Amino acid sequence: MEQFYTYDQKTYAVNVEKEGDHYLVTIGSRRHRVSVEEVHKGYLKLYFRGKFRKPVVAEDGAKRIVFLNGGVYQLTRSDGPPGAEGKKEGGSLASPISGKVVKVNVRAGDTVKEGESIMAIEAMKMEYEVKAPFDGVVNRVNFPEGGPVGSGDALADMSATGPREEMHEGVHEVGTDTHEDEVIR
Repeated sequence: MEQFYTYDQKTYAVNVEKEGDHYLVTIGSRRHRVSVEEVHKGYLKLYFRGKFRKPVVAEDGAKRIVFLNGGVYQLTRSDGPPGAEGKKEGGSLASPISGKVVKVNVRAGDTVKEGESIMAIEAMKMEYEVKAPFDGVVNRVNFPEGGPVGSGDALADMSATGPREEMHEGVHEVGTDTHEDEVIR
């Protein structure tokens, strides 16, 4: 079944097909074999390209907030096929989960590099690090250390400072075509 999701102001066609004990996931023209196990609601264990990954997915209506490897990705379900492309010049970092802010590593006006830790959130006795999705300037930090935060809340507002690398076919983790020796059987 083909669905459309918007990320970073660009819409992607996503098709997921069940094939035996795994899924074939097609994003744009790229196809990947993925094994998925739902550990409990919103907590997944994925296996693709020879590695396990453990994303946390929160749903809010048409929005899907995915926390993976310290990155926070907000996807919005779209009604139609991919449309005009646009580059995002900044925006809000959405919280992947509800919890408590245990560490704030930046202040308004700080310059950060992509992947740099912005803050840490504690939930269910686990700490989740929220990282900058691109090089930029922190315009505002919306939650203090020790404060409660809800899933999808805007943790901080940022502006991009330099050219951003396009998200290749909509998924940072899947940067190259899957080769036969990397495929789950």
